[in-house]
Amino acid sequence: MHGPAQRPDVTVTIDADAFLEIAEGRSTLAEAVDAGRATASGDTRVLRLLKKLFRRPSPQTRQPAR
Repeated sequence: MHGPAQRPDVTVTIDADAFLEIAEGRSTLAEAVDAGRATASGDTRVLRLLKKLFRRPSPQTRQPAR
């Protein structure tokens, strides 16, 4: 199946900069929502699982972007 889900469990709308901050661990979705940079709706249990989609390397193995 391609395209948007017919009945998504969770919907998140977020600006690109806030998304990068969350993916890099510099912010949280809750902070982005509180700042008006994101909205989230749907099943809160599923929403909490979203952060597991972004595996970040441990601080010891991270390399700066070039």
